[in-house]
Amino acid sequence: MIAFLSIVMIFVHLAAVVFFSRKLENLNISIAKATIFAFIITGLLFGVITAIIGSSTASLVVNPLGVRVADWLYRIWDPALHNPDLGREPSIPWVLHAPQSYIFITPLLYACIGLLSRLSKTMSSIDPRRYLIPDIELEEEEEEEKEEQPAALLPSSDK
Repeated sequence: MIAFLSIVMIFVHLAAVVFFSRKLENLNISIAKATIFAFIITGLLFGVITAIIGSSTASLVVNPLGVRVADWLYRIWDPALHNPDLGREPSIPWVLHAPQSYIFITPLLYACIGLLSRLSKTMSSIDPRRYLIPDIELEEEEEEEKEEQPAALLPSSDK
């Protein structure tokens, strides 16, 4: 059940990215910058929500990517964490301790995903606005082109 909810939440994350991207584009930010900023905002939002949630199971459902990457970084950071034979205390930076690691790691992860999606043009092909919202600007440009043509080139309607 957790796996299914995690997959559903990934789609919720993508919907949030598309939402923030659209809002940023309305502020006259280029589509490339809007996409990357939308990923960062979404990562920060879900990172903060995950840090506020106390339950590790709920955190995995709400932020499946960020929690797994943050926990993985915590485990591999210092070998003394899992090996008491080394005879020293583990030294892990404050940033990698839960819950603050979710606040920092998730936006970084999402920024990387956003940058990679812009470089590979992935977001532009899966953006639902491309399929659902008609291109109004294109219709306006066609009307302007018709108005600019000389009268001799326009098709006559009196036959």
